[in-house]
Amino acid sequence: MPDFFDVVLTQRAARSFLPDPVADSDVTRILTAATHAPSAENSQPFVFVVVRDADQRAAIGAITARLWESSAKDLEAERLSPAMLREVDQGAMGGVAGAPVLIVVCGDTRLTFPGAMDASIFPAVQNLLLAAHALGLGPP
Repeated sequence: MPDFFDVVLTQRAARSFLPDPVADSDVTRILTAATHAPSAENSQPFVFVVVRDADQRAAIGAITARLWESSAKDLEAERLSPAMLREVDQGAMGGVAGAPVLIVVCGDTRLTFPGAMDASIFPAVQNLLLAAHALGLGPP
């Protein structure tokens, strides 16, 4: 297992993915790390949906592409460099669907008050990303 600071200091956004399968044990470790994140009042309102089915991943990719093309791309074009915009565009227009497994992060509003949802979900997502990177699933 890599050193914590090596993981934190080398983590990068992933916008394209190898088709290599991800072991159930790795997904379990990633989810365990995510559920151990701090949450507002220890409410733990996060819900994770693991998507392995190719058709479902393609549907999520299509939704991502539709949202990107319908409005998000225009908003980001004003603030991103042309090179970064191209990279994000490639991820939104197909990269997400190419991942062998997706973890959809949701929040259960019955478990915390709405104003605390972000403070609960964001740390869980950060733990999820760091765990995936520590397991070698992110960009080098």
